[in-house]
Parts: sequence; structure tokens; C-alpha cells
Amino acid sequence: CKEAVVSTQSTGYSGNMRYKSLLYLSREQYLSLIRSLSRPHLYIEGREGCLSFLPSAVREACDFVVAANPLIRREVVPGPHHVHITSAAETAAVIEQFLTETPPSTGGA
Repeated sequence: CKEAVVSTQSTGYSGNMRYKSLLYLSREQYLSLIRSLSRPHLYIEGREGCLSFLPSAVREACDFVVAANPLIRREVVPGPHHVHITSAAETAAVIEQFLTETPPSTGGA
């Protein structure tokens, strides 16, 4: 994760390299932010998406986020990066299951 954070900070650009990032957080700041989440979050990843071919530091950063807070749930569906388009039915089923199993929020992050 440290390499991914340093890479973003040194270039000043977000992962897609099209827009300059205005947010610069240290690893400790990211960890604090992630741990402060008090409501369930769903992270959907495409099996053949960008994490399948990006540097291992990016995969480690994603693993770090999921491991840092038990309220973050990772689901992997078939398809590339835009699974909401290419695997719409599978993605919708994952979202529907998450919403069904997750109690309604009463506020908070």
C-alpha cells in the first residue's frame, strides 16, 4: 500500500492518470479514515478488471482497505472494470444481496 500511496503523491495524479489528485493522505491518515467508517460499504471488483494487471502495490492497497475495516465487504464478479455495464445482472444481484442483508442506516459515515 505504501508504494501506491507514494506513487500517487509523487505524481499528483489519481490512478487513472487523467485528473490531478487534490487529496494527499499518508498511510496512517488512510487507515484512520477507513477505520472511521461506521456503516457497511460494498466494494465490487471485476475479476478481469484493472486489478488483474496493475502492479502488486495496487492490489495490496485494495487488500489493505478491505482488511482495515470489517464493515467493508468485497465481492468479485465476472468482467472487466465496468462490471455495472458488462456484467449488469451479476453486479445487480450482488448489490441487491448486500442491501437485503445490511440493516438500514440511521446516519453516520
